[in-house]
Amino acid sequence: MPESTRPGAVAAKPGTSERVGRFEMTVLVGEPSAESEEKWAARSEALARWLLAEWQRELEEKECGRGDSCVKSERRIGS
Repeated sequence: MPESTRPGAVAAKPGTSERVGRFEMTVLVGEPSAESEEKWAARSEALARWLLAEWQRELEEKECGRGDSCVKSERRIGS
């Protein structure tokens, strides 16, 4: 039986997940609707902002590791 976390959602590849960097993900597919389209657009935007912030933090850590003078700043998603 396919994996499911919500009614109508099934894993794209049952029993499998994908590793992206330090993160493990499973893709679930559900029935399309106007509400789901809006949610995916918002989720995609939030994920893109978060990934960019993580990448920028990693670059900042690498720069500070070279002996450069660095002041770590707090960054908030969406700012």
